Amino acid sequence: MTEKNTRIQKWVEKLRLIEIETSQKTRVRPRRASDKKRYSRFSTQMIRRDIVRSLIKLYEEALAFSLDENRDLKEREKWGRLAAYAAQTINTIIKTYDELKIEKAIEDLKEYVRQHVATGG
Repeated sequence: MTEKNTRIQKWVEKLRLIEIETSQKTRVRPRRASDKKRYSRFSTQMIRRDIVRSLIKLYEEALAFSLDENRDLKEREKWGRLAAYAAQTINTIIKTYDELKIEKAIEDLKEYVRQHVATGG
């Protein structure tokens, strides 16, 4: 396995871990009167902040790869596009409170990675 493929696989694995962490944090069962106290600490702002912080780390990593002049131009372009797409996803999460839009933005990022990065396209 080449260094390029290893780097891509590590990045994709980090994205998968963010997805798992996100799904665990946002999984909320319907409220019941007896559970009211339990759900009072549920904060969408905290969850969004954690998701954005994790995605910013991935964005910065992709940006660093795209600016590394030791890589060939095609690989730098791929990482640059990925950094831009990650930044768009972060922007969507920051601007919206709708959980479905946030989940869709993360799904779109994953799909972009599957189509353009993980497959080498």
